[in-house]
Amino acid sequence: MCLFKKYSIFLLFFYVSCTSNPFWDDPKSIESTITGKIALSSFNKNIPLLIWDQNFNILTKTDSSGYFSIPLTSFTDDVQKFSGLLKIYFFALNYGVDSANIFLRNGFLSDNQTDFDKNGSLIKNIILIKLIEGHLSITNPEMNYDQSDTLLVSFRLKALDFVDVKTYKYIHNSFECSSGLFFKSLENNNIIKFNHFGFDQNENLINDQIKYIQYDRNEVSLWNYYISKTDLNLESGRYLIVPYLKINKNTFPVENIEIIDSNYSFFFSDDYLNIPSDFILDTLIIR
Repeated sequence: MCLFKKYSIFLLFFYVSCTSNPFWDDPKSIESTITGKIALSSFNKNIPLLIWDQNFNILTKTDSSGYFSIPLTSFTDDVQKFSGLLKIYFFALNYGVDSANIFLRNGFLSDNQTDFDKNGSLIKNIILIKLIEGHLSITNPEMNYDQSDTLLVSFRLKALDFVDVKTYKYIHNSFECSSGLFFKSLENNNIIKFNHFGFDQNENLINDQIKYIQYDRNEVSLWNYYISKTDLNLESGRYLIVPYLKINKNTFPVENIEIIDSNYSFFFSDDYLNIPSDFILDTLIIR
């Protein structure tokens, strides 16, 4: 077993302009670097979290302990010209979203703040709440394609709150199974995607489909993936297996992430693996 160790909290920044406000209409402003530490409710210390500013095209992350440090000058030259509110969002794949506000005056950190002190240090206590626990396992983690016909992968999901989850399912007549897996080579980092497909009695192709599932708090679900050796042609080596899912976060425009930085995606693409989570994953060995 291995932990998907990516706790770089994403930081997101939203700018709101204003002509006059007591929070930034002060005579003294100082240029600064904003710093802070974000925690996770699970006390996991191995995942960096993501940080995003939509308006200034900034997407960055914390270190593996949740610390971040961002110079205001990194927001482009135009940031030196405005006064207003900069909203930072912190998030990871299977955690909730939280935010903090920064008030700026003429591109500098204002003396009057609510979530940061006047030197740019975060004073708001931010702890991201885990929404889903996930544990992936393989029935036969060491596989010889000459001897094995089918690989069974299971993902045990536990919802820690009421959540809506997007994933892939293959449905044909009364048969249903999970679909949408990444196989990442631990030798060369190549990524192979798996989608389940089949045929009807007339040999017409039946593909998987996106499905939205609502889970109640503390509800447990087992996703089973059935993979034949003809469905997935893997070379010999070790592969980390990652399931695809996306939690709907109504207060957070996750689809805009890949517009800001193409290295991150909440869609079923290779860049999905850059989104931090702390699912427990498994490794497949192909002989």
